[in-house]
Amino acid sequence: MESTKYRQPQPCGASAEEISAFAGKIVKVLDLQPGSDLEPVIKRLNGKIEYLPFTERDSKQASIIVEEGGAFTIRLIPILFPLQKRMSIAHELGHLFLHSRYGEVALKAYHDTEEEDELVEEEAHEFACEFLMPTKLLRQAAKRFGNDSINVAAHFMVPEPVARQRMVNLGCY
Repeated sequence: MESTKYRQPQPCGASAEEISAFAGKIVKVLDLQPGSDLEPVIKRLNGKIEYLPFTERDSKQASIIVEEGGAFTIRLIPILFPLQKRMSIAHELGHLFLHSRYGEVALKAYHDTEEEDELVEEEAHEFACEFLMPTKLLRQAAKRFGNDSINVAAHFMVPEPVARQRMVNLGCY
């Protein structure tokens, strides 16, 4: 029997700019470099990654479970491509930092369910984009690669459509 009461994530209410600034501070503290492996970062933050059995890949399992105090588990389906996996991990870290406040609130973030809150997901996505493609570094890479979203995506190790949309959003494309 679970003794912890988990909540669904609630919007943090911050603007996209505030979320980006916050994610940027976390990137600096973690000394995260573009394209770097995220699994050591997860361990450093007192988290772990679990892969769901193939039979559960379409189930409504929690994508992140955060315990009071900050320990967390990110659950992924094993068939994600490496770049999708990086985006998923960064997205779940958005829930950890924005919606759980790094363990102040125990939560379970479910995806593809009726309970999913669009604003919560947008906030986590904004966090993930800044976490993996910090604005300043993205602008530099866009200039260096002649606004070629394929090369920018490869530099940051993210899916090309995500890099392209971020470049559009930041006026680089």
